[in-house]
Amino acid sequence: MTVIRAVIFYGSKLYSKQFILFILFGGLAALVNLIAGKFLYDIYDIDIPYTLLVSISAFCGMVVNFSLNYFFNFIYHPRSVLQHFISFFFVSIFGILLTSFFAFIFLKLIYIMKLEQFTLLGIIFTQKFVAHFCSIGVVVFYSFFAHKYISFNSGLLKFVKIFLMPKK
Repeated sequence: MTVIRAVIFYGSKLYSKQFILFILFGGLAALVNLIAGKFLYDIYDIDIPYTLLVSISAFCGMVVNFSLNYFFNFIYHPRSVLQHFISFFFVSIFGILLTSFFAFIFLKLIYIMKLEQFTLLGIIFTQKFVAHFCSIGVVVFYSFFAHKYISFNSGLLKFVKIFLMPKK
């Protein structure tokens, strides 16, 4: 019921102001994430496992995402900034793990399909960049709902009590 109230349908279009802002802010955060990743695994070619580099770049995007959504999108602040950030951090850590997992899976699929590189509008994208980009696209939906109902709400502990503990 809560999800139904959170989303408004206009004709055949799915519209939610919070979701659109979340996507815009997340897009900026994803851009930071991708640029940081590009520098780490393509430009500097750091000798660290790919999934760790994706995780480091995702953390950079996470800080941008929290800041924009906290101050401009989710205005319900029943807790301190630090408490919101801690919830955001733990929800995001799971999102980072999901992003790394899907990036690994997509990269393996790209290798299996023997795709060398991708070109769009004359820009060449590496296999790692495309896998990273696709993984972010998958994880955005988890992120929105988890941040809306946990990070920028009453927090993880209250969420666990409400949804996972049996009522007496």
